[in-house]
This record gives sequence, C-alpha cells and structure tokens, in this order.
Amino acid sequence: MDAQGHSGRLPSAESLHSARNTFHLHYYVVEDNLSSRFDKHSIYFLSHFLVSNQTHDGGPPGAVLVDCTRAETGSPARLRLNCIKMRPDAITSKDIIQAMHLQLVAGVVLAGSLVFASAPSGPWSAFNFAPASKVVSPKFIRESHGVVQGANHLVSSNGSAVLTGADSWVTLDFGVEVGGLISLNFDNVSSSSSISLSFTESPTFISPTTSDDSSYPSANTSYDGVLHVPAPLSIGHWTQPASCLRGGFRFLTIVSNSNDSVAISNVSCAISFMPHVSDLRDYAGYFYALDPNFHDKDFLTKIWYAGAYTVQTNTVPVNTGRQVPFVSSPGWANNATLGIAGPIIVDGAKRDRAVWPGDMGIAVSTQFVSTNDLLPTKNALSTMFAAQNPTTGALPESGPPLSQQGSDTYHMWTLVGAYNYYLYSGDDAWLQNIWTNYTKAVSFIENKTGDSGLLDVTGLRDWGRQGGGGYSAGANALYYKLLLTAAELAGYMNETNIQEGWALNATTQKVAFSQAFWDSEAGMFRDNSTTSLHPQDANSLVLLYNLTMTPLQAASVSAGLQKNWNDIGAIAPELPDNISPFISGFELAGHFASGNDARAMDLLRREWGYMLYTNISVQSTLLEGFTSNGSLFYRSYQGYNYDPSYTSHSHGWSSGPTSALTFYVAGLTVTAPQGREWSVAPHLSGLTAAEGGFETPLGWFGARWNASDSAFALSIDVPKGTKGVVRLPKAGDTTVDGRRATVRGDLTLSLAGGEHSINIRTHPYSLYPFKRVAINRGRRINDTVPSEDRLELPIFRDTPIATDMPMLPQIFFVDLVCEAVLYGVYLVIFCAAAHLMIARRKRSWVNITIMALLFAMFGISTAYFILSVMSIAEPFLRPDEGSQGEFFLGLGSSVTVAQMVLEGFNCVIGDSIVIWRAWVICNRKFWILATPACLLCGTTFCAFALAYEASLFSSSSTGTVTGGFAKFSFAFGALTFATNAFMTSIIAYHTWMHHRFIKTVLSIYTNPYRKLLLLLIESGGLYCVTWLTSIILLALQSPGIYIMNDIAAQLTGIYPTLIIVLVCLELTHPTVGKDLDSSQLRSSQLPRHTSHSVQFRPNTSAASDALEVELGNVDSIKTMGSLRTDARALHGGTALGFVNLGLLIIINEKYIEYMEYNVAWEQLHGKSAAETISMIFQSLVARVSHNTLGSPDSIEGRLWQGIVTLLRLYLHPEAVTDAGALPSSTAEVCRP
Repeated sequence: MDAQGHSGRLPSAESLHSARNTFHLHYYVVEDNLSSRFDKHSIYFLSHFLVSNQTHDGGPPGAVLVDCTRAETGSPARLRLNCIKMRPDAITSKDIIQAMHLQLVAGVVLAGSLVFASAPSGPWSAFNFAPASKVVSPKFIRESHGVVQGANHLVSSNGSAVLTGADSWVTLDFGVEVGGLISLNFDNVSSSSSISLSFTESPTFISPTTSDDSSYPSANTSYDGVLHVPAPLSIGHWTQPASCLRGGFRFLTIVSNSNDSVAISNVSCAISFMPHVSDLRDYAGYFYALDPNFHDKDFLTKIWYAGAYTVQTNTVPVNTGRQVPFVSSPGWANNATLGIAGPIIVDGAKRDRAVWPGDMGIAVSTQFVSTNDLLPTKNALSTMFAAQNPTTGALPESGPPLSQQGSDTYHMWTLVGAYNYYLYSGDDAWLQNIWTNYTKAVSFIENKTGDSGLLDVTGLRDWGRQGGGGYSAGANALYYKLLLTAAELAGYMNETNIQEGWALNATTQKVAFSQAFWDSEAGMFRDNSTTSLHPQDANSLVLLYNLTMTPLQAASVSAGLQKNWNDIGAIAPELPDNISPFISGFELAGHFASGNDARAMDLLRREWGYMLYTNISVQSTLLEGFTSNGSLFYRSYQGYNYDPSYTSHSHGWSSGPTSALTFYVAGLTVTAPQGREWSVAPHLSGLTAAEGGFETPLGWFGARWNASDSAFALSIDVPKGTKGVVRLPKAGDTTVDGRRATVRGDLTLSLAGGEHSINIRTHPYSLYPFKRVAINRGRRINDTVPSEDRLELPIFRDTPIATDMPMLPQIFFVDLVCEAVLYGVYLVIFCAAAHLMIARRKRSWVNITIMALLFAMFGISTAYFILSVMSIAEPFLRPDEGSQGEFFLGLGSSVTVAQMVLEGFNCVIGDSIVIWRAWVICNRKFWILATPACLLCGTTFCAFALAYEASLFSSSSTGTVTGGFAKFSFAFGALTFATNAFMTSIIAYHTWMHHRFIKTVLSIYTNPYRKLLLLLIESGGLYCVTWLTSIILLALQSPGIYIMNDIAAQLTGIYPTLIIVLVCLELTHPTVGKDLDSSQLRSSQLPRHTSHSVQFRPNTSAASDALEVELGNVDSIKTMGSLRTDARALHGGTALGFVNLGLLIIINEKYIEYMEYNVAWEQLHGKSAAETISMIFQSLVARVSHNTLGSPDSIEGRLWQGIVTLLRLYLHPEAVTDAGALPSSTAEVCRP
C-alpha cells in the first residue's frame, strides 16, 4: 500500500507481453468514487510490439476498455484495465503516440499516480493554454512562399493544400507550444515529389532550410537542419518516425523540394508529453486574480497557467530523451532513456530533455499547485538516487543520457527536491526506501565544510553562472536550506540524533554565513570573501531561506536586488548581460517572503510580462532565458556558442510565478506532508481580490479573498481532520464563521480543517501586520509563514519584517500624530517648569543641575520629533530614490537609528533622576542603590553601544545595521524597564505607607481616584506601564511598537519634567483634607502663646531649598524660630505647622543639640501638606516600623507621644481645658 492508499506490484514487460488476445491488470484502490473520477482519463494501452490480427470482441479496432466495477458492497472499487491486441493496419500514429509504452502506463496505474483533477471551472479556465485534445491541428497559416494553393485547407481540415515547385513552402502555426509526432496525408504525389519539415519555437527562426537547434548549439543556427520525408512519397497516411520526435515547437514549415506538385491534408501533431493523462486541461489546481496595474488585467491568471503548461510540456515518456552522444549535423534524435521509469520530468520541451534537479527546485512546486502530478517527480528523483556513487555518496548533476557529474549545488538540489516531493505527497514508503542514500548524500556535502561550518565548493558545475567555487555564498545559502529540510525529514523518520545534529549545523552555518559574506557598505551579500560581486542567486536565496539577521538587512538586500533590474527583468551580475528566469523565480519568491510585495509584483510584471507577450517567443510557455536587451542570445558566451536558436522556449525552471501566486498572493501553502497542516497568509499586493487552490491526497485546499480600504473577507476550504494557521493581512473587528474572534497579536488565527469564512472590518488607519520572525527550535521552519512551533521574537531574526506593504505609511502617519500631540503637551510642561525654576527657585547647584537636565531632555525630545517629521517627509521629497517602504524604515538615511540613540540617552538621564529621587526619599540608604546602579550602568553601556552601532550605520551607503544594534536595542529596553520598575516599586511602597499613616492617624479620607492618579504620576507607574506595553508589543510583533516607541520617547522627558512642575507647585503628594494657600497661614492669623516652647538648632551646613526637600533631601532643614501652639487655632486653620515641627525634629535627630519648648508658630507658615506628609511617611513611619524611636523616656519617644496628643487635640478641640495652653498631660509628656 503506497502513500495514496494504493496497492499492487508493477508487472514485468514479459508478463505484459502475453500471447492471449486479452489480458487484465487488476488494481485496487481505497477511494469509493474512483470510477466517476477515472472516466476523465481514458488510458490507451497500445505499443508497436502488439502485432496480432485479432481484435477484441465487441470493440472496434483501437478500442480500450476501462472497466470500473465494485467487487462487493462496502469494498473498494476495483479497476480492471482490458488491454487489447490490435491488427497492424489498425494501429495509427495517433494510437502509438498516445500510448508510447505499455509497461510505462501500466506502471502509472499500479503506482496509483493517476491525476484525479478536481479544480472548479470559472473565468480562469479560458486562460488554460493546454490543448483540449492530445491530437492537435494547426490554428493559423503563419506565412507561405512560392506556389501554395489552398493553404487554408490545412487549418480548416476540409481539403488539400498543393505545393508546386522547389522552394515553395508554407508555415503552420499551432497557436501554442506543442510537441510530439507529426502526421499528415499525401493526397496526390508523383514519383519525384519530395518534401521536408522544419520546426521552430520562435518565429524568428522560421526557415525552409533548417529548424531551430536542439541537438547542439551552433553559431550558424542550423545544426538540426530539417526532417526529410523519405522518397518516393506514397499516397496515404504518413507519421513522423518516433526517434525524430520534436519535443517542443509552435511553428511547422512544410517545404516542397521538387518541381512536381504535392497535395497534403490532415496535418496534425500527436502530443507526446503527459503520456499518462488524456485531458491536459483538467487541472487539480487553479488561480485567478485581476491586475489593475497592468495593461492586461488578466496577466496574473495567464502567467499562472503559462507556468503550469510549461511544466506539462516538460513531462515526457521515459524513452524520449535527447540522444547522447549527439547526432551529427544535420539531424536530431529524441529516443534515449531518461531514467528508471516514466513519465519523468525534464528541464525543457525541446532541450535538454534530461532530468536536472536544479530546475526541479522551481518546476516541482509548479507541478504541485497546478496538476498535483507528482509521479514524474518521483521517477526523476529515484533516477538520481539510483545513479549515486556508492563509495562517496555523490549524486550526478543530471540524469541520463547526459549523466553529468561534478556539481555540489545540483547534488544539494536533489536532496532539497526529495524534501519537496515528500512534503507535497507524504510518500512514506518512498522516503524510507531512499533514506540510506539520502543520509549518505548529506554526509558527502557535510564532509566539504570547514571549521566555520561553511561549505567549500569543489564541484563547480552550476546553473550556468560564472564562478561559484570555494566558499561561495550561493552554494552556502542552498546548504543552509538543505540542513533545515534534512533535519525535518529526519524528524519524520524518527531519527532524533541526526535531526538535532543537522539543526545545530544549520544554526552554526547561518552565523558563519553572515560573518563571511555580508558587505555592510553595499548592503548585500558578496559572492565570496574576496570579491565585490553581489550575485543575484545568493541574495535571492538569502531572502527566501531567511538567512538575514535583521529586518533592515533583509530590506537592504531586497532593495539591492532591484538595482540589477532594467525594463524587462533582473540582470544577473554573475552572468553579465543575461536575465535568468530561474534565478529570478527565487528572487520573486524572496521579495514576497520578506514582505516586499510591491517589489515582487513589479518584477513579475517586468520579466514575465516580457516573456509572455514578446513576439519572438511562443506566448504560451516560458523562456529559458534572454539577454538584457530582450534577445534570444541567452548564455551565448557561456556554453551556448552564440546560438540564439538553441534557447528553449518551454523551460520549467522559469515557472516561478505559478507557485508564488498560489503560495503568496492567494496565500495558501502546506506546512506538513500532504497538507496535514497548512497556512493561509494572503499578500494583498495591491490587488482587490484573488483566489486559488490545489489538491493533495487528503482532498481539496482552496482560498478566496476580497479586500477594500475598510473590509477584508477570506473564505477557505480545507480537508477536515487537518489544522492550520491563518495570518490576516490587516487588523480590525474580526469574525470567523459569523462569530466574533480573538486574533493574536501577530494577527494569526488557528483553525481546524473544514470550510471557514473570515471577515474583518477596519478603518483607513488600520495597522498592517509585519512579517513575523522566527527562531529555529530544531524543527522545520516554513519559508513562507511561521507555524505554531516557531518562537517569534523581533530581534534575533531568521526572517525579515515586511518593508513594502500597501498601507505601511499609515502606521507612521498615525505614529506622527500621536507623537505630535505628546510633544505639544511636553512643550507646555517644559515652559511651565522652566518658568517655575527660574522665577521661584534660588540659584543653588542643585537647581542649576536640574535646570540643565531639564533643557537637555527637552532638546533631545525635540530632535527626536524633528527626525520623525523628516522620516515621513523623505519619501515625498525624494520619490524617485526608492520605495516608500524603504524610507519609512529609515533606509537610505540614519533617521531611525538616530532616533533610537537619542531616546537611549534621554532614558539614561531620566533613569538617573528616578534613582536619585528614590535614594534620597529612602534617607540615602546606600543599599537602595546597589541594584539600580548596576541596571543604570548596563543601560548606559547599551546607550553608548547603540551610538557606536549607529556610527557604523551612518557610514553605510545603504542604510543597513548590524545584528549588534538590534541586540543592544533589546537589552536597553529591558534594562530601562527593570530600572524604572524597581525604583517605582520602592517609591510606590513609601507613598502607600505614607497614605496609610495619614489615614490611620488623622482619619481623613480623600478622593480615591485623585489619590490613584497622583500615585501613578508620582511613583512613575504610568511610565513603567508605557515601557511594559512597548515590550509586550515588541514580543507580539505588533506594528503598534512603532507608535509606542515614539510615545515612550516623549514620555521619557515628560515624566521628570512634570514632577518638577508638581514640586514647584507643591502638588506631588496626596493632601490631608483641603490644601491651603500660604496666605491662609500668615502670622497675623495665628495667636501667640509663650508657654511650652522648644528651641533647637540643626546642622547649619546643610543648606538647600524646598525643591530638595520635596525630592527627599531631608538633611537640609533650615533653623526655625519658636512655636506657639493653640489647639483651636490648629483645628480652625491647619495641622501643617505642628506636623512640620514634628517632622523637622524627628528626621534631623542627629543634628539636634538641645530643645526648649518655646518656638514661634507663625515662622512655619507656608509649609505645604505635601511636604509634611511625605516626610513623615519617609522618616517617622519608617522609624516606627523598625522600632527605632527608642524608649518613652527618650527625646524621640516623648516627641512621638506629644505628636499623638496634639493630633487628638486637633481632632477634638473641645477637650482643651485652657484655651491658651496645652493640657498638663501633654506638657508632662513633652517635658525635657
């Protein structure tokens, strides 16, 4: 039983070559609906060695019976194939070509690889280039010369065309690329009549004397010559010899080589490719989208089907390879064996007609999303493993009959191809069968690595590029992909040790890759460590395979690749003056994978738009390559001998857009074998709608979406029993199947298989998500969308963020609005603080220092805001120098990095103020400084490190940064948050204890909301919340991090400035009852009393002002006068004076020399409740909690009891016995 649930053993040719009239092949499958689906694909079991004169009873000559019966109820359908022996005269060329080999097609059936198509029909069907029949006739008369009568009859098939005289000829146009054997009827000939046939893909090489070249490249473009029909001609049907099969052509020229007339009719071509499928148009997948930005709105759909049809023309019978050694000129032969079984996938329809694993790196994905016809891939890969060197483990560069050796890159492409085949098919039996060969082949490559983990390329053959030996970036990028896919396959094989080893090697190799090949000046990866060449292949694979270390690095690579473009495509620096759609296919996918959708679509329209619409090609399949000016002299100086006719016009390696449109634009991919796990992540790409789907053995996978400025709708249909992740292209109110859904911060949803409808309602300022980034956990990492077993972090990146999404500028405009509002608030607060500091504060060194910091922080915040405005304006001031996505991320300038450095130094200043303030509030206890001091040192180091990294950035012409900048940024944010959180906790604790003391002692309650607000402002809680929010958004990869960063940049200055304003206004602490203006406490309003006074003289060297007191510098209380106290006055006015007195004495006990109860009350007016309450909390309560007040007989103990008594008198003045004096008990308590 194979992966599709089929059973059976391939019979030998001998067993099939039976002497009986009829033999039966019994094939059992597990699908109950086999018979209804199998009717689409009738199979012809005929071969040239069936020569019996007998026919099958009840069937006409040439008939094939496909008998689908059911053995019994509940059992699988049984397919009986009745293969009929034919009379020789009943076998036509059509029959021979449609069933080239009995064993081949029987093998297809028994392997269970029949293509069961199920793609829906729709407007896209009109753009399918595949012919409706396996026998095709010409559509048009391209041109004729000499005497040609009735040429149109060759198109209408209702008469004969007559060619008279030598050099008379007519060229027929089949409309699309075809390939196979020509048949025609001779209706009237003479004994001297003679004709020849010439073939060409490009109309440029239409000629009566030669075909375009396929055997070997020759500068005279006439190596192949023409096919002469043997003379004398006979009236009747003629078919081209099978050995002379022409694999790819669009134009057929029929030439008269004698003066006698010849009448011809019924010209046709029996299609030889896709021998196991009768309906070439019955695809298993589809794609459809309208392109509003191209001259042909159906371009995207057409190019998808052009790629699919290209790969179909490359799927050929196993015995139709180009003969090697090549036949001598003129001539060609396509009768060589291509592998161990067929059908088999080759590189091109016309040539080389051989298995090339590198080409399969593109073509197999095309095959999967269009026809899901993976048997040709399986046969091709099996052919490569069968030719493996048993000693070294080396795999050949190409399949037979070429069988070229000595290519490390194509060796790796075979291994990557094995992964792709298994991912798409889930063929466990095949993987187990080749696993020993596979591991040996991986070891062969690993043995070529050095101590750094980089691959030293010694097998130099490659896709046609120049150079590439030694430590080559392109080969090492492919090696990284190999290690990742090998590790995943090892996991499927339960080879844990091997899996972990390969995953570890991949991690090591990635780091070494960046160090060895990154060119910071150019902003791209160089070809090797000794060259300045920045190749297209290496940089494209870097984007696609997630080898970049930072998002800006990926954006720089993407932008750098664009510099190689001209109007018709991407010129490969490693193959000068040439455009390679093979490498451009990886670049296209790389731009999509890195989030540069607009750039990807631009490249697609340029390069593939040229290929599809140019009149020098076939306009149905895709060119192998072309030069920078659009000519067909591809690789003319690099192996093709300046022969433009040798270039293939149907090369599967050029079909990259087919899979890219499905995987990225429709957004549908499989992330586990057969699609047991899947991903849907549409890239809107400037389109309003797209849809597509494909089939695997598990069933149908489909996706359809529509988008507008305010809404997005997505419908998916995937097999039940599967699971997947949907990544939304925009944020908003989201519903799934009509119910409101919670979307994760990275805009993903996890869904089970089935049909689902997802709708998003948004607004014009919705934030578009950035591409997630992932860290390999030793398991498989999908190239397109990260799965749930990937750790996503913004700094240590394996994949880049998006840089060119359609609505990206909206993020930064919203950001600028938020920042502008906060900057306006900051400006007002700064002006107020500056005025208060200048007008109300003395010129002490403390005030001067605070003023300097105040102006420094405001200057930094102003510079930050100016840079934000510049970053928005730059793409509009310089619209021709890059995409908006690049400018908005700071590429081309150091704006973004400069802002981060400014914010860093602002945070260091702010953190220093917070630490100092907390320290003095805690009575300058040095243990408080231990932790925050270490954190501040780390923050300062990171700030200087960021400045250094920024200097590296500013010296780069491309505006890229190193991985160090990203790491220091992350460390800086974490340290800043830790510092503020630690110190805020200490300050908040003291503030809470202060509030609790006042509430307990005075039994006075204030507005809780006001207290909470003041607590948040005073303790820095709001500031900490801002930093915490930033860190969370960073971890969740939300684009809101860009907004929050700029908000935090302004709050960094607002927070300490606001504190200074509140200090100056004496509003920083919760008040007791009602705050009173100092005018209410003038000395004239307070009665004087001479009894019970106390005098003290603190240390006069400690001098400061109220600002230092507010900040906690309690060692600098100035000498006060005397106090006369009256309980009723206290109650009628305020408790501030007496509390302040207690505060001054208690917290300055080490400076007290003597006491005397004779202090004037009026000298203490103007002291705010905020000052007194805050200091009581910081000193008095702390001392009580630590039992440090001493005994009741001590000065502190007596004073404490006196304060309690005064509080009781304040609350209950009626208890006073003498209006002018304190109770005697109080006097006793306070007696020295």
